[in-house]
Amino acid sequence: MLDIVAGKGGILRILDEEIKLGTRGSSEGFFTKMSKAHGKPEPRKGKPITALVTTKAHSTWFKVKHFAGLVEYDSVGFLEKNKDALNGEIVSILSESSVPLVQQLFTVVTEGEDAAAAAESKSSGGRKKKKGNKSVSSQFRTSLNSLMKSINETETHYIRCIKSNQAKMPGTFDTSYVLDQLRTGGVFSAADIRGKGFPFRKAHKSFRKHFLPLTYTMTSLKSISKDDDQSFCSAVIDEMAKSVSSSGEAFKAQIIVGTTQVLYKASAHLELEAKRSGVIQEAFTAVDTSETGFVASAAVSGIVASLSLEGDVSGAVEEFAEEDGRISFDSFCQLVDSMQ
Repeated sequence: MLDIVAGKGGILRILDEEIKLGTRGSSEGFFTKMSKAHGKPEPRKGKPITALVTTKAHSTWFKVKHFAGLVEYDSVGFLEKNKDALNGEIVSILSESSVPLVQQLFTVVTEGEDAAAAAESKSSGGRKKKKGNKSVSSQFRTSLNSLMKSINETETHYIRCIKSNQAKMPGTFDTSYVLDQLRTGGVFSAADIRGKGFPFRKAHKSFRKHFLPLTYTMTSLKSISKDDDQSFCSAVIDEMAKSVSSSGEAFKAQIIVGTTQVLYKASAHLELEAKRSGVIQEAFTAVDTSETGFVASAAVSGIVASLSLEGDVSGAVEEFAEEDGRISFDSFCQLVDSMQ
C-alpha cells in the first residue's frame, strides 16, 4: 500500500508529475494516468472489493483500500489542492512581520537574488536547478520517508491511543466509537494472532527466576546448575507435565523452549502461574500453622530460603510488614514478586 500511494510511480508521484506540466496538467489528466497505472474496475454491487485501488468508468472518484477500511476520494480539484499556494498578498504582508521567524519564513525571493544564486551555482560547477514550492504530496512523502527511516533504524514499540468520545469531553465514554477504533486500529486482530500463537514469552534467565519457587515441591530442580538456565526451563516443563490436570503431552505441546526464550500459550501460562501460587502458599502456611494469614517478620527469611529465592530480604521486610511487625500472605506474595 505504501508503494502504491507514495512509492516510485505511485499515486502521489503521478500527482506531482502532472503539476510539472504547468498549464497542460489537469486533475482529469492525473485521474486518467492514475487509473491506468493502479486502478481496477469496481466489482458489481454485492461483491467484496479486493483490489487496493478501484475506479469506475465515466466518474472522477477512486477508492483506496486502507488497513482501517475503504476510503473514497474525488479527484476533482486535486491539482489545485496539491499546490497549496498561498495568496500573494498574504505572503507580502507576512514577509514584513515584526517577528523575525515569520519574516524569514515568508521572505519573497526577488529575481535578482534568484539570478545571483543561479550564477553562484553555475560558477561552482553545479547544475542550474529551478527550485519550486513543495507540493502537499511531496511534503507528505518526505515526512513518510523520514518516519520509515526512523522505524527501520529502531526497535519499534507502538502505543494505541484511543479517544473516549468525539466531543473531546471528560467523563464521556462512547462505547461504539471506542469499539470502532479498536477494530480499525488492528487491536483485536493483533490479540487474535497472539492468542493463536505463543503470547507469553520469557528469556531463560527470567523464566528461571520467576519459577524458582517451584523447587519447594520439585526437588529435582535443585540439582541443576545455576548457570544452565535452559535445562532448568526444560526440567520445569517436564515436571509440570506430570502434575497438570490435562494430558502431559498436550501441556508440552503448548510450550516451546527456544534458543533464548521460553514461549507458551495462555492455557500453559495459567497452569504454571497456578502451580507457582500454590507452592508459595504452601511454603507460607508451613510456617503459619495457626492459619491466621500472618507470619512474624523474622520468619520471612526462612520462607524465602525454602523457596530457593536469591537475594537479601531484610531491607524489604520492613516495607511490607504491618505495624505489629507481622506480614500478611498478600504482602508476602508482593515481596516475592519484587525479587524477580
